[in-house]
Amino acid sequence: RPWRAVVNDATCLLVTGALLALAVRHRHINAADLLLVWAVGTAAGAVLGPFQAGVVPRTTAGIRWIKEQWGLGGRLAGAQAIERVANQLALALTAVVVSSTALGQISAARTLLSPFTTLIVAITTFAVPESARLYHRGGRGLRVFLVSMSVSLAVAIAAYGICCTQSPRDS
Repeated sequence: RPWRAVVNDATCLLVTGALLALAVRHRHINAADLLLVWAVGTAAGAVLGPFQAGVVPRTTAGIRWIKEQWGLGGRLAGAQAIERVANQLALALTAVVVSSTALGQISAARTLLSPFTTLIVAITTFAVPESARLYHRGGRGLRVFLVSMSVSLAVAIAAYGICCTQSPRDS
């Protein structure tokens, strides 16, 4: 099944890339065009997914699933909401206490690290269900899995940080 995910992601990227190249070739693009390109590329992967899984989506089953998972979903949504509010409050507090220049520098650093923010969200999407599976199987391998995920992320982020500090700077 991992290869199906690769095919799905590659489809999204190829469709998005092709549409972006087409848009750039034919006219000056704006933010709305970029959003449309992204949406169509993502939709291509969304359409491919059910075929890869060999299932036909049923809205009634989806509604039932949402009702069954409501408790967990509420906790995860609450955690995300708290994280987002905390980030916004931290930025506002920085702007008030320090300066808008410091806020700009923090925003630039966050932009620089955004590939790893995306990576962490993607890994969390994979790691949480896998951790739950390992836990329900008696916990064997759970510690090794979690430590390996943590070490892998730490090494990747450290390597990226080293690359960023070695990149050329404007004088």
